[in-house]
Amino acid sequence: MSALVVIGYDGAGGDGRPHAPVNLVGLVPIAPRPF
Repeated sequence: MSALVVIGYDGAGGDGRPHAPVNLVGLVPIAPRPF
């Protein structure tokens, strides 16, 4: 996986801040998943 997946940038979420690895570049901006 790329670094974006590890960092979990909120792409489609809107804020664009580094969150927990929840959304894969905004692909899954729904519920947090324990990666």
